[in-house]
Amino acid sequence: MISEVNITNFKCYKHCNLKFEKFNVVCGPNSSGKSTINQAILLLLQNNHADKERLITNGKFVHFDEFEEMKNDEISQDQKINITIVDDKNQLNILELEASKNENKIECIKNEQNFSLIEEEDIYFLSAERIGPEDVYDKYNNNLIGIQGQNAVGFIAKNKDKPIDKKYAFEQSPTKDYNFLKEINFWLKRIIGEEINAKDLDRTDRSFATYKKEGYSIQVRNKNTGSGISYIISIITMVFSVSIKNKNKQPLMIIENPEIHLHPVAQIKLMEFLTFMSKFCQIIVETHSDHIIKYILEMNDGQIIKLNNFRPQFYTQSNKHILPKVTIGEVKWAAFDLPTIDFHVSLYSFIQSKFKKYGINETDDMIRLTGAFKRNVAKYETGFLRHYNHKPKILINPTETLPTYMRNLIDHPNSRRNLYNSEHEFDEKLKESIEFMIEIIKEKGWK
Repeated sequence: MISEVNITNFKCYKHCNLKFEKFNVVCGPNSSGKSTINQAILLLLQNNHADKERLITNGKFVHFDEFEEMKNDEISQDQKINITIVDDKNQLNILELEASKNENKIECIKNEQNFSLIEEEDIYFLSAERIGPEDVYDKYNNNLIGIQGQNAVGFIAKNKDKPIDKKYAFEQSPTKDYNFLKEINFWLKRIIGEEINAKDLDRTDRSFATYKKEGYSIQVRNKNTGSGISYIISIITMVFSVSIKNKNKQPLMIIENPEIHLHPVAQIKLMEFLTFMSKFCQIIVETHSDHIIKYILEMNDGQIIKLNNFRPQFYTQSNKHILPKVTIGEVKWAAFDLPTIDFHVSLYSFIQSKFKKYGINETDDMIRLTGAFKRNVAKYETGFLRHYNHKPKILINPTETLPTYMRNLIDHPNSRRNLYNSEHEFDEKLKESIEFMIEIIKEKGWK
């Protein structure tokens, strides 16, 4: 198990320290450094047991021809790249690189290996570019399942009748016998309602698969199924292979974009599978799925690593969310910095419940008393007149603060004058209002 990765001067990272749990979900915008974290780990895997003179920079997992491609833009050519991986026993594997003296080539200064990094023994990697529906697949002959999952069907065909320890079964019973295919099909049915049957073709080096939908008798060959099945079978097979291949290890599984071609409900069920399997292996998932992130935020274990301006932010069980219950709106805000109407509505309702003021104008009065408002009156005062069902004797605060104005505009869009001239301007004000309400919640220390 990997506990920590330290990156210095490699690609987008000048300095980055990442601490990993058993289950890790990495998210962030495009070009925020998600793939670079994977590449740092895979570069060390690619150079497993290689010496300094035989450094492999253009290989199976990562491809660099020149030092300029690898180094951080902010550093000079004479500075060094360092990638250090720490395992759970505090052992270090270190790779240190520099530019060669006479040309822009890559030279290895240090390749120190204190613990094992072997492909599909210590580290498994499943690329987003997974193999899709094919008529036949390569037969599995004790080779690798593959970074595209290309040998997953062959692996099932070879190992389908092998018994497994019952600890790998999500559901157990005294009368049940436990084998590899039964558990694969348990999860496949649970996630997408399908079953697989894989077998080797006689007198060939090929395997093939058929699928049967739950409740139907017809067997459909793999080429006539959707891409989602092919993509998910690679994930399930690779991760569940630990029940046969890695009984005495807790290998790291790196999975890119597990949500591809999957319905949101299936994404959540897949996370249930990966969560269960994280008892037997370590998992790093790279994703853009708010459904996956929401599921992990609601777990008791695991963490979200959000990359923002190449700085990791860690969300765990103890600091996972603002509202008492995680919503998709809050996930979109926390993971992707997207302001949504439903998150604004949830925050405003939460503030009302904490102030114990359920009238809109009463809530607005309480907002005005906060330090967050007093520090920035000009920003959060709209100048828009309040609406009164009964005109008060004294108008103490005749205008609305930004959160109240946005709340009323959201709830009564046809009867309110929109102060903002475009969707972009509305979204910016929605974002400002959300940030303001979060500031109030933090100021008050509300949970």
